[in-house]
Amino acid sequence: MVYLLIIFIIIAIDQFTKKIICDSLEIEEKRETVNSNILFWHKKNTGVSYSSFSAYPKHVTFITGIFTILSFLAFLCILPIKGMKIIKIGFTFIIGGAAGNLIDRLRNNCVTDFIYLKYKYSPIFNVADIFVVIGAILVLFSSNFKKN
Repeated sequence: MVYLLIIFIIIAIDQFTKKIICDSLEIEEKRETVNSNILFWHKKNTGVSYSSFSAYPKHVTFITGIFTILSFLAFLCILPIKGMKIIKIGFTFIIGGAAGNLIDRLRNNCVTDFIYLKYKYSPIFNVADIFVVIGAILVLFSSNFKKN
């Protein structure tokens, strides 16, 4: 099934990029890219976005685990329905990204974040976060449009 393959590819890309960062940068070390507005900044995050709830890493792991399972169950419910390809792809992005971060939380009690855009209020994020956001956008926007 192509959707499961996409999920596994997202997880693999996410874990690979995190390994590269962990192998090449010390925690808190920064490295500018060619474009000086983007930094690779090795951070460990026990919370969620902007390190929210970082004082409760076990709760965050539990809740994100539940979110990942519920997303997968919702995906299984829509899988047999014909059409809805954009929503299905959106769910695969969400599940792949959430699973990539959940693997980090279960293995390390934190998530490795490393992409930082030099803009006011920009969070530090990773590849899994990108897929979760894109997936959510796909699901939200495509669920508002009906096929003629």
